[in-house]
Amino acid sequence: SKCSNIAAASIVAKVLRDRLMRDIDARFPGYGFDRHKGYGTAEHMAKIEELGPCSEHRLSFAPMRHQREAHEAARRALAAKGGGGAGGAGGGGEGG
Repeated sequence: SKCSNIAAASIVAKVLRDRLMRDIDARFPGYGFDRHKGYGTAEHMAKIEELGPCSEHRLSFAPMRHQREAHEAARRALAAKGGGGAGGAGGGGEGG
């Protein structure tokens, strides 16, 4: 039946997503992808704040975009004071 097909597809999708998140966690340790599965939990957001986004993060997501803008503003302010501004965790590339 249609309901059985939908239920089966849902299970398959969850299993594949969990597997993908474990793979991402292995590539980007420290973010906890194996635990939060990419959902915007408090732990996930704290790790992004600490480490910066990695290449798997969707930068068009509003909280990510706002955080990136805040980090860029802080870097510009530091550079204006003569503090350089280069380097640091998660400089927009592959953090972790």
